[in-house]
Amino acid sequence: VDGVTIEEVVSDKENLTYIVHDAYELPFLEELLKNKYDAIVDFLFYNSLEKFMPYHKLFSENTEHYIFLSSYRVYGGDYPITENTKRLWDELPEGYITEREYSIYKAQQEDYMRESEYKNYTIVRPAITYSTRRLQLTTLEANVVVYRMLTGKTVVLPESAMDCQATMTW
Repeated sequence: VDGVTIEEVVSDKENLTYIVHDAYELPFLEELLKNKYDAIVDFLFYNSLEKFMPYHKLFSENTEHYIFLSSYRVYGGDYPITENTKRLWDELPEGYITEREYSIYKAQQEDYMRESEYKNYTIVRPAITYSTRRLQLTTLEANVVVYRMLTGKTVVLPESAMDCQATMTW
């Protein structure tokens, strides 16, 4: 298993290697994919469908199985969420701003994958993910949340988030 990361990480597992590099660099990925991986797990975030398209093609053509990490945020407001829950993109509320919206990008990319010639993919929609390096609370990242908590400052959240339920996965 090879993991591409921008951070200096050393593996303590015999069969896990970290490669420190910018995974958005297509020539680097083209060279790396000559290793013929059985599967690719795509953790990258593409802030437009156009930016996603060349990566989708590259990953789909160079692996047996392409695993695309989308997000539970593609769904609308119905709970509990099931595979039959309407996606936000499918039924946009009036006045919803779609520009620079993570959930909209992910839904558009899911649609593109479904309509493409490639069928060797799985879409995974994790809930909020966190680790020792990442924690997101609504729109705030760990460095903001933890700093404010440790210094006794209020953690400011949007009012619309106060009644939301979610799960977090490591």
